[in-house]
Amino acid sequence: MPTLVPIVEGHGEVEAVPELVRRILQHHQAYEILVDRPIRQPRSRLAKEDTFKTAVAVARKQPDCAAILVVFDADKACPADLAPQLLRWGVEQLGDFPLWVVMAKIEYEAWLIASIETLRGHRNIRPDALPPVDVEAIHDAKGWLSAQMPALLEYVETSDQVALTTALDFRLAHQRSASFRKLWRDLVQLAEQLHGGFIDLPELE
Repeated sequence: MPTLVPIVEGHGEVEAVPELVRRILQHHQAYEILVDRPIRQPRSRLAKEDTFKTAVAVARKQPDCAAILVVFDADKACPADLAPQLLRWGVEQLGDFPLWVVMAKIEYEAWLIASIETLRGHRNIRPDALPPVDVEAIHDAKGWLSAQMPALLEYVETSDQVALTTALDFRLAHQRSASFRKLWRDLVQLAEQLHGGFIDLPELE
C-alpha cells in the first residue's frame, strides 16, 4: 500500500502530525494511504540544504514510500520564502518524486488555537477559552495554550499536542489559519495522486 513518510522537527509532532494527516486523508476517504512514523530532525537541519537533502533521501528509502510530507514551524521565517526553497532542494535530491513542504505559521500549536472552542475540556483547556483575533500572529502559541489552563498547569507538547489534535475541528482551522489551508490543499493533491482521486466533498469555507 502507498505510504506517506512525514518529516517533522518536534517530539510532539512525531505523534501529532500522523494523527492530523490520517484524519484529513480519511475525511477525503483515502483510507488506503498509510502514514508512517515520522522522521524527526531539528529545525536547524531542516533549514539547511545539505541536511534537508539528507533527510528527504532517508525518507525516500523507507519501505513503500510513495510520498514525503515535511511539516515544521516557521517561527520567525516567512513560509512563502523558505518553503519554496526547501522544495527546490527536494527536487534537486529526489527529482519528480512526490514531496510537499508545509510550514506552520508560527507554530503547529496555532492550528490547535484556531479550533480552541472544540478543545475546551480537553487536556485542562478552560471551558470558556476563546480564540485570539489572529491565531497566526502569536509568537508563543505553547504559552498561550498554557494560559488557557488552570494555575500551576501548563501545556506539555509531548503529551498534549496529539491529544488536542484529535479534537481539532477542520472547518475552524481552515477558516482561521492560512498555513492550515496550505496543509489541507497539499493533502488533497497527495490524495489525488496516491488515491487516484478522492470522493468530491464540500470545501471547508
